[in-house]
Amino acid sequence: MTAILAAGLVAACAQTVEYQYVGTEILRNSDGHVVGHKELMVDARDGAEVEQVTHYSPRYNAKGDLIGYEEPVPGGALIRGVDGKRLGVRYRDLRSRGSLSITVEPNLP
Repeated sequence: MTAILAAGLVAACAQTVEYQYVGTEILRNSDGHVVGHKELMVDARDGAEVEQVTHYSPRYNAKGDLIGYEEPVPGGALIRGVDGKRLGVRYRDLRSRGSLSITVEPNLP
């Protein structure tokens, strides 16, 4: 009986944390390349600020030249140019346990 009461008390005291989205800040390196982003959020209960930083991985061509950066996303990666614009998506196929394809999007005016 005591264990049930203790479990009920713990469940009643545990509250979910809700964050309000404030904005996104772009991270650049010394060359001016977009190498990540920082999401800013505020705890709705006490106003505490929380930052979630995402760093991109560099992508190189066969010659070893830097061509862009790869942002990890669920199910694959988003390929971005050095200016931060979206170039394409690489999907991860879990059936083959490897990378399946890269989809390149045309540059829109």
